[in-house]
Amino acid sequence: MSDKIWKIEDVFHLPESDLRFYGTMGIEDITERDDGSVTVWMPVTHAMLNGHGTVQGGAVCALCDMAAAAYMRIRVGNEVTVDSTIQFYRPAAEGAILTATVAPRKIGKTLCTVFCEITDEEGTRIADSTQTFYRLYE
Repeated sequence: MSDKIWKIEDVFHLPESDLRFYGTMGIEDITERDDGSVTVWMPVTHAMLNGHGTVQGGAVCALCDMAAAAYMRIRVGNEVTVDSTIQFYRPAAEGAILTATVAPRKIGKTLCTVFCEITDEEGTRIADSTQTFYRLYE
């Protein structure tokens, strides 16, 4: 098996080219890895900077949330977020490419917990988060 590339529209069941909030993040593709993880890349743009000239924490939180939700949609099924915590370690500057890698911690019948690590292009850890989701059954 090889890595699979997903379009955001397909993962989140959006009409083609209607990326909504995801489109503002500059994210184009989501990669489902052979090792069971899901990876997403986000370029840090000028619009994402805070007053210190580094990426706004909310942009990093949004990346974690989107990547974790993508993991759930691809690997588990539809979900809603129950809880999310994030730890920030280092700033990232305009032009950086942030990588969010999501792996499972526990996939249960109704509650699922995943871990998301954010790194920059040098592999420096910028932040990480733990998120819990409620599984929606159809």
